[in-house]
Amino acid sequence: MPLQGTIYSIIDFEGFINSYFSNPLSPDEATFTPISNARAVLAANIPSSSFTPVLSINTTTDSDGSFILDEKMLPDAGTSELYIIFLREVQTFRDPAGIEIPIFEPFYRSAPFRKEQINRSAEIKIYTRFEQMPNVFGITQGQIDKRASCIADNDQRINSLTARISDHKIRIRGKGKQQKKEIKFRGNILIRPSTTPDLNSFINPKIRDFEVELNGERYPVLIEKFFTMCIEKEEMKTMVKNNIEDLVSKMYSRFKEKLIKHLAERTNIKETKIRNIIQNQASTTFEKFRFPVIGIISVTHPFPHLIEERIIVGDCWFGFPKNIYH
Repeated sequence: MPLQGTIYSIIDFEGFINSYFSNPLSPDEATFTPISNARAVLAANIPSSSFTPVLSINTTTDSDGSFILDEKMLPDAGTSELYIIFLREVQTFRDPAGIEIPIFEPFYRSAPFRKEQINRSAEIKIYTRFEQMPNVFGITQGQIDKRASCIADNDQRINSLTARISDHKIRIRGKGKQQKKEIKFRGNILIRPSTTPDLNSFINPKIRDFEVELNGERYPVLIEKFFTMCIEKEEMKTMVKNNIEDLVSKMYSRFKEKLIKHLAERTNIKETKIRNIIQNQASTTFEKFRFPVIGIISVTHPFPHLIEERIIVGDCWFGFPKNIYH
């Protein structure tokens, strides 16, 4: 028998929490409603930087939120670990041929489980809740500046590093050194939601439009394919890619802390209980990130001009349970 289940959207958070923790197998039905037309994905837990899991099968939930996934249809990935992810259509994109292409974003990820843990006689029930975070809970430019400065101070190969929040990305600029030669680099970090089963990871950063300037010559390079010039590939990758990803990874814990405070402020549930729920019971998935303008700043370098001050705000879903099989 394949995996069968139903996914729901929580419409009364406080009522659901009280009933769910009293009886997880049968929470109050008045506190949730089924989610139809969502994409349910069963994926193999293998390392990948792809937004869509490399080896997976999918189906669409019915009007009552039900779904069926048969892991026997999943290609052999050399691993017995699987996980489930749900995505929903958030908009459509019209390609040059005029064809509308749906855009899906994640809203639930389960923790990994092994094939032998699957209980085929029991129906999976997943309960999810969307929270749009107010701008006050966003990641600020000051926090990004502080982390970039810390990276430059702690890595002797980096002389300077700046990272500025822009529209849908973070622009990076910096100077480093390799074999006593000064290297300038620049690029963009695209911020996308994570679709991996690592539930402590909310962001899938992608470095794009990366350029290195050496001896006055500028070279566009693929960050993953550094480098046949006179620069050692792995050293350069460590100096830039790993440090930039470290900058972004520090946002994970900040986002979770801000989510906990936001929920505690919106409900009558104590922050300590919210923290326990978010950290131990629920799966947290950021559906999208927004980059709203919160002000205009006047700068003088390299010439007087005005720039937009932005923050990064994550709108998220959390789901119960995160461990669908124990």
